Amino acid sequence: MTPPAQPRRGWKLPAQPRIAVVGARGLVGKALLAVLHQREFPHQGVAAMRVGGFCPQKVADADLIFLAGPASLAHKFARELTSETRVVIDLSEAWRMDPSVPLVLDGLNLDDVHQHQGLISSPNCTNGGLLRVLDILRRDCTLGQVVVTTFQAASGGGRKLLQSIADTDDPLHANVIPQCDAFAEDGATLEEHRVVAESLRLLEDASLNISATCVRVPVEVGHGLSVWIEASEDFDLTAVAEKLRAEDGMVLSHSQEDYPTPKQIRGKEGVFLGRLRHGAKPNQLQLWIVTDNLLTGAASNAVAIAEALLPS
Repeated sequence: MTPPAQPRRGWKLPAQPRIAVVGARGLVGKALLAVLHQREFPHQGVAAMRVGGFCPQKVADADLIFLAGPASLAHKFARELTSETRVVIDLSEAWRMDPSVPLVLDGLNLDDVHQHQGLISSPNCTNGGLLRVLDILRRDCTLGQVVVTTFQAASGGGRKLLQSIADTDDPLHANVIPQCDAFAEDGATLEEHRVVAESLRLLEDASLNISATCVRVPVEVGHGLSVWIEASEDFDLTAVAEKLRAEDGMVLSHSQEDYPTPKQIRGKEGVFLGRLRHGAKPNQLQLWIVTDNLLTGAASNAVAIAEALLPS
């Protein structure tokens, strides 16, 4: 009997693809358009489309489609939009845990783009900096437990939430809300589940014990993370600092007082680190991570995925 044909994988984009950005009026969509322009991404044209009233016929000629809308949009259209020549990059959570869809983070597993079958998922905008740090550390030791508290900007919840921080009657105005998304039955929020599940998938290490608490803060742009890490071996702070600084796109402050803040790094590419120190024991490490959630956390990663699919 003839074995079933294997699905085609990993095809490249044309040298100058026709691009569609669906959700171009949203915060991430606008950032995507800006990054494509800034990086001089080669193309024959970029169609900027709204989510409302979208239908697949509007992108019939596109070689590359960025879905920068809600998960409901991706659930409904992503599979339909793929073809044996077209690539769809989805920035929502819709397909991140589907084993048939590569979940790709620049600086961690960019080569996985070549396993795609037409659809690629970009991870949660909170996770990128954390996972790159963990990946660097685990090269020299066995990580056992990670506890992360996120301080997530309002823009991570969309334009409506961003506008709400100026409303004195809104709960987020001049306040901190220890809840991102709805609560699950176990008492954690759906965002906390996403942070943990996506981290374990991207690191390919189901044995790692990760706990997350996600907090919404009245900041416009920039997610901050307070991270505690325990390993099987003691951490040499000097060596850790050298390794972090040696990585492309990572910026570690040179003194404890010179820590990065969301306001300082807004509009800047990269992962910004500070407050590097031991925990209560020498095999424990603590640090502070900040990224622009619209750029490094979303748009820039999606464009890096697309760049990896251009002909070499």
